[in-house]
Amino acid sequence: MMGMNYLTGLWQAAVCKLKHLGPSIVMPIKAEFLLIKSKLALLIAITISIIVQAVWLACRIFVVLFGLTLCVLIFAVFPDLPHHIYRATIWVLLAVCRAVVVLLSPLPFLVSRLLFTRHMCIINTLRSRAHTQLQSTNYQDAISLYTQAIVRLSQLSNAPSYRPECLILLACTLANRASAYSVLGEYQKAHNDLDRSLATTTQFPLAQNSSAIFIKRVVGLARLYVAQQHGLGAIQVLDIITSLNESADVQVTYDRLAARIKILEHKRFWNTMIERAKTYEEWDAAITSLRKKYSRWGLPFDLASLPTSWTTGKAQALVDQGSPLDATKVLSHFDRNDPLWGVPHLVPLLTLTDPSILARNHKARPGEFLELFVTL
Repeated sequence: MMGMNYLTGLWQAAVCKLKHLGPSIVMPIKAEFLLIKSKLALLIAITISIIVQAVWLACRIFVVLFGLTLCVLIFAVFPDLPHHIYRATIWVLLAVCRAVVVLLSPLPFLVSRLLFTRHMCIINTLRSRAHTQLQSTNYQDAISLYTQAIVRLSQLSNAPSYRPECLILLACTLANRASAYSVLGEYQKAHNDLDRSLATTTQFPLAQNSSAIFIKRVVGLARLYVAQQHGLGAIQVLDIITSLNESADVQVTYDRLAARIKILEHKRFWNTMIERAKTYEEWDAAITSLRKKYSRWGLPFDLASLPTSWTTGKAQALVDQGSPLDATKVLSHFDRNDPLWGVPHLVPLLTLTDPSILARNHKARPGEFLELFVTL
């Protein structure tokens, strides 16, 4: 009776173990299926996974049933054996069954880890190729490769066992793709990637050696706000650093960058420059001053999007830079009731932006974003 009770308990423990370990193999397999596009490959993968799980379950059931069968056979073939021999035999068989079950327990984890390792090899290969393309200035190819890695990491992160590891690598890859977007001037896409990278990073406590990377991403996002002429947004993002209680060096970096960003929201500064330029027609001096400030930040100087009302100055500078099409866009928002509309220096400007000669005069230069975030 004691032996039968022990077998029953062993059977119940095996069933509970199956329920507990089942998701550890099923989730990575599901994530793997999502990444297989070929129907034949998908069918083969599903078949293999079913066989693995069936063999795993069958082996555990077989061990228990085999032990029970041996016990029954011993009772049937040797009915006259003393009870102490029966008990000793049953305990030995149960010990053997338990040992076999214990040996089979890691099987689901090993299969799951094998699938995960295979998948991470593919992801690391994609990231390595993307890094090479990024350093070779093939930014579109780098973006494509980073995107493939991001898709795979997003799907793999659905497996609870590997979620932290996948999310850390996902945050890093998003920051890398933001680097490529930034160089191409696609600031909104870079902004979205860095936003998502920061959100992913903050899902887990920051380790001591990862806070520097996190700060770099915060600063990178602040600089993207500056590139879009959004000083208030940059300040709000940069304030994240103040909650980290970092060293004095980090505080100095914060203060320096914050001072540069605040100029975008400083109306008195802009109004002073505009009034001086209007009064003395020192547009070139004002533009040169602004350009120097921006170049120190490693940012592109885009006159067409500066947060000011001095439209004619922007248009004149764009024409001087060989971009009359952009100047036309600026002038399309010009208030014709403005007293500046009739000033003499606008006459040649309007001539240069006349549609009939735009094709001949248009020599737009490609934009450059001087800052390339370091590949993590």
